[in-house]
Amino acid sequence: MNRTTDVFYRLGYWGAVLFTITGILYGVSMGVLLSKYPIPKYIDLEQYLMEVDNKFIDLYSFSQGFAFVSTLLFVFFLCTVHLCVQQTKKFISLLSICFGSAFMILACINYFVQFSIVRQSIHLGVTQNLENLVQFNPNSLMNAINMLAWTLFLGLTCLLLGFLFKGVGIKLYTNLSFFVTSLFCLIGFFGFVFNEQFLLLIFQLGMTAGLTVSAIFVAIVFYKRIPI
Repeated sequence: MNRTTDVFYRLGYWGAVLFTITGILYGVSMGVLLSKYPIPKYIDLEQYLMEVDNKFIDLYSFSQGFAFVSTLLFVFFLCTVHLCVQQTKKFISLLSICFGSAFMILACINYFVQFSIVRQSIHLGVTQNLENLVQFNPNSLMNAINMLAWTLFLGLTCLLLGFLFKGVGIKLYTNLSFFVTSLFCLIGFFGFVFNEQFLLLIFQLGMTAGLTVSAIFVAIVFYKRIPI
């Protein structure tokens, strides 16, 4: 392994580690938030604003900041994977960056709208035209954009990543974990389109666990300098 490739492996390792850490911090912060506040059941904007207060909105925005950073790091480690894979796999890794970038852009748009426009508007009491921006509204534009990111585009990205990590041992585990994660994401896509809450629950649990495990496996591959 030449020096340049070794640098890419180091960057990939830290990208995967930081992506995992920020994802876990998001999960922990959301867990703390939901332990102090019940999950708002959205009926309409007026009812929603009666259930939440400024402290809830601030804590929710804080946790979404971790998710915002995590999605940026996801694309970073996709780029390092592309730089480390064999030449014959470059096209697949490039496609994964394309779909991963679409995931990142859509997810970050939603997070940015939530912790900027939505948070500030609620603090100021300016709620006109806010209904389509609140993610807790299951029929809002922002929720649809976020679900498109986390189901279809993340699912396609993980599916392509699975094809990159073929082999035995840790590479096989990485391969399977990405394939399983992509399956959960696509389940979520159809669950959202057909409004099947049980499928959405399966998606949320499976995707969260699968993506975390996959990132840990990728970090191990990079750490051990295993050829991809």
